[in-house]
Amino acid sequence: MSKIYRIFVFGPLGSGKSQLCNFIFMKKVFDARPQSCSQTVDIFNTKRNGLNLEIIDYAGYTEYKAENDLREIMHELKDKKLNSLDLFLLVINPFYVRYPSDTKNYIKLILNTFTPIEFFNHLGIIFTHCYACLKEKLRKNIDIIVMQLNQIFEELIGIKNNPNIILPKIYEIDTELDDNEKYIEKYQATIDVLLLNMEKNYEICGEISIQDIKFGGVNERLENEVIKLEESKDENREKKIEELIKKYDICIHSFS
Repeated sequence: MSKIYRIFVFGPLGSGKSQLCNFIFMKKVFDARPQSCSQTVDIFNTKRNGLNLEIIDYAGYTEYKAENDLREIMHELKDKKLNSLDLFLLVINPFYVRYPSDTKNYIKLILNTFTPIEFFNHLGIIFTHCYACLKEKLRKNIDIIVMQLNQIFEELIGIKNNPNIILPKIYEIDTELDDNEKYIEKYQATIDVLLLNMEKNYEICGEISIQDIKFGGVNERLENEVIKLEESKDENREKKIEELIKKYDICIHSFS
């Protein structure tokens, strides 16, 4: 059976996660859900460019609901015997530059099920709603948010000078341009690069298992953690990534 790549999509309320998932499927599958609606985990399968994908989407988290939300997600994954993940996709709306406490608390909970290096080496960050007409303002916001995330990751994971950490890619996408074929083609290409990079990270780090679910503070069990990192050997994939970035002028940069 072909490998199924399991993507866990998370982010605060209003980040555009469900709409992004619809872009991955290239049709409306996921419904955007306000905070007041039923909090359920949506899991759908699709095949894209030869990759079997399983997308896990959940209503955006808030500071006060994060623990119960994440507990429900992880238990549901266990119940469905989905015992591994391949990509954490953190979705962020760059218009909101002040939600570090929500994100920090949620990542703390994730680190009680996955080790920090497992989490970070399987992480992608995507900024939605990146309107071209507001490029300069949003660039400043993105820089501020990345700085906030850097502080969170350094505090929780200690990412500086750690040879076992692969810095995640940062992607920018405009999920509102539904009627502009040129932009839709560009941002579908951005998603393709995201998935190609995910496949590469799988080759390097492998999948990660969902461990026993424990909530009650950050579990400091990884001080001596070592992951064997290897170079990806698929030259065709690397060439396709480069071609897509060049053809569509895709904005992707490494976290720093």
